[in-house]
Amino acid sequence: EISYCDLQGGFQEPSISTGPSGSTIVDVVGNVDADPVFADASNPLGIDGAAFTPDDGLRIDPAASPCVDSGTMSGTPDHDVTGASRPIGSGVDMGAYEVGVVFVASSMPGRISEDGQSWQTAFAELRDALPSAVGGYEVWVAEGTYLPSAGSDPGLSFHPPSNTAIYGGFAGDETQRN
Repeated sequence: EISYCDLQGGFQEPSISTGPSGSTIVDVVGNVDADPVFADASNPLGIDGAAFTPDDGLRIDPAASPCVDSGTMSGTPDHDVTGASRPIGSGVDMGAYEVGVVFVASSMPGRISEDGQSWQTAFAELRDALPSAVGGYEVWVAEGTYLPSAGSDPGLSFHPPSNTAIYGGFAGDETQRN
């Protein structure tokens, strides 16, 4: 049985066939036939050049991949290859990496709340977003100035959670990072 896999360009469900010994083979559960939308397939090891880290290019894009929250916990390890807990979000992601995004934008017209789940509900401050960015998350930060505290103490710095990647310079309407 092939289940909870992305088999781009080669699978239609349900598929029932007869095996060589006359047994019935059923491939029906949770498969996807689509581009997995990797974060950066041209750079599998990511910026740090090390495998199994949050910046790896073969992670699925948390904002665009059909594999996000499309897997199953049945038979899935409790942690991904980076050590991030599974699941993040409403379900486990297909593949070796579990991903999620926390959005930060210092000025967002029409902001309806601050939970960091979208650009429209982005945290206004990076310091408020980091506690929500548990291992495995990406933090997408819109252009702006962000300080580690409300004051201006130059001795303070941000302390992101481990296994968290932070990307900046967004306009505040992107659905993929480039």
